[in-house]
Amino acid sequence: MMTPYDKFKSLPNAKTYLKEGFLFEILDEQVMEMTDNACAELLLKERNKLFNQIFEQNKRA
Repeated sequence: MMTPYDKFKSLPNAKTYLKEGFLFEILDEQVMEMTDNACAELLLKERNKLFNQIFEQNKRA
């Protein structure tokens, strides 16, 4: 299965779509810093934090 990042990298001339100063070599290093499971756990934690903030704001309003 191809991730969205892998799909993006596979596009013809994908480097032309990167912002100035961004390189696939640097992005690849960042991708490899976390496992898929660690990334999913972080996403879940941050999503819960966001929803809790929204819930607290709605409760005060």
